[in-house]
Order: sequence, then C-alpha cells, then structure tokens
Amino acid sequence: MKTTLTGVPLKKYTSKILIDSLIDNTAHFSSLKSKANADLLFEKENKQIKLNLRLRKDSLIWMNLSKSSIQILTCLISKDSVKFLKKIGQKEYFFGSYNDIEKIIGVKLDFMLIQDFIVGNALMLDTNENYVSSIDDDAYLLSTFKSKKIDKILQSNKITEHRFLYRCWINPENFKCEKIEINLLDIDNTIIAKYSNWKDYKGTVLPMNTSLTYINKLDTINATLQYNPNIKLNNKISFPFRVTNSYSPFNFELNE
Repeated sequence: MKTTLTGVPLKKYTSKILIDSLIDNTAHFSSLKSKANADLLFEKENKQIKLNLRLRKDSLIWMNLSKSSIQILTCLISKDSVKFLKKIGQKEYFFGSYNDIEKIIGVKLDFMLIQDFIVGNALMLDTNENYVSSIDDDAYLLSTFKSKKIDKILQSNKITEHRFLYRCWINPENFKCEKIEINLLDIDNTIIAKYSNWKDYKGTVLPMNTSLTYINKLDTINATLQYNPNIKLNNKISFPFRVTNSYSPFNFELNE
C-alpha cells in the first residue's frame, strides 16, 4: 500500500467515501471572529492589508480592511446582498447584489463560496456529481474526469462539450481539502483555492493559511490570507456598519 512521506497509508477509497469524509470534516461553529494579514493582487497591483473578520455561519460576513492603522473598507455580506463603506479618499457607500460586484471586479461570487474559502471547506463541491476518485502524490483526488482524459481536455484548444473541470485534493491525515482547481472551459477561466497549516479548535479544524486565485484572459486576481491563530468561535458578535451624512453613493462610472 502506498504511503505519504509522513507514513500515512493511502487506501483506495470510493468517491462517495471521500465526499462523505469532506462533509463530516467541515468546520462546525455558529460564529467566528479573527484577524489576518492579507496580500491582494488585482489589476497587476499587489497590496498588503490587515483584515478584521467576523462571521455568523450561513448568515452574515463582516470584514474591515485597513493599512497602517487607516481604515480602507468595511464590508457586510449576506446571502443576497453586498454592502460596503469606502472610508479612504472620497467616502462612499454601496448597497447592491453579487451581480453588481461582478461588474466592479470581474469575478462571479456568492455567499457560500466566500464562507467556504474563509473556513477551508471545498469550494463548489457538488454532492450529486459522479466524481472519479484516485491518489495523486500524497493526497486523495476527486475529479470530474479520469486522469488521462483530464490531460487531453487541458491540452486541447478546441471547444468541447465539457463546460468545466473540477478537481479537489484531500489531505489523508485530516480529510480536509488542501486544494481545489476549477477550470471553466467554456470561458477559459480558472479558480484555484489552497489551504494549509491546519489548527484544531476543540474539534473545529481551520486553516491558518489560505489563498484564492481567479485567472481570466485579461487578469489574475489573488487573495492570500495568513490568519492570527487567536480565532474566537461561538461567541456573541456584532457587525458595526453605519452610513453617515459624510458618505455619498458609490458611482460605477467614476470607478470603472
């Protein structure tokens, strides 16, 4: 039997067993409060910021972005809306939808994708999909196609009937997702998420390092987070968000 470099045996598991293991090992909590150092790459510019994060599971995500103790942006995200306050330069507020955000940054997002990325869950995992299970180096791999077919699909420049390719690499020690790569073949875009440096909070296992990359024909957008290990779970939290008279509506045309 093949083993990892650390001696963990790699058994031959069916895709159902691997999917069930991912679900069983998802992060269980009611609320989360954390801080992180973030590196953001957008429009070929790299910026380092501080991130203050609060999350009520399946309900609300609050983020405050700052640099050198100066607040830049406060976001309040729910399942059906996105709000933010731009606090640097001309103060502006925005109340809108995920479709509006896609117009601004060129990336299609939703609440569950953001939440899953924050807590280290497998992004866009479809439990009804007929995945293929295999062993790839030191990890289990769930994919929509067999390895030989994957190579042919990725090497082909022709438009095929396959709209997307999904791959999820699973850590054999904790059965958490280490990496997800989603190739949106019909529009030639790629989404890559990576998780590492896991820490156990009384049974809730969270990654201390995460990265999310979105690659399209025009740009590469990346967010890399290094969390402060002093994460607080299941406490009462608030989501401060107040629009004063000093804020004006966010103007799409001026910010394009």
